[in-house]
Amino acid sequence: MMNESKQRYDLYIDMPSTGLIKAARAVLLKSSAQLIQMAFLYTPEYRSHEGAFAPGPVQLPLTDREINLQCSGGMPSVKGCFVSGNEQGSFIEANN
Repeated sequence: MMNESKQRYDLYIDMPSTGLIKAARAVLLKSSAQLIQMAFLYTPEYRSHEGAFAPGPVQLPLTDREINLQCSGGMPSVKGCFVSGNEQGSFIEANN
């Protein structure tokens, strides 16, 4: 029997153009301690913000749809520092 678990995270972006804002919610699905899927959904507040952008435009385009990524035991990169235009910012996670 497989042991499945879900971890939920609120993801915040902190940029000069956006300020600190809750940008998305991510849910990680693990099976037998291996990450198998990540669901990612931008918040309506972030999507409607004039400074909103997609920190990962290929895998995480700015959309109102839930994005589901299949994982092979590794975590998609959605955390850390990034550059958008001339600004540097960070993704901050809060575990729920």
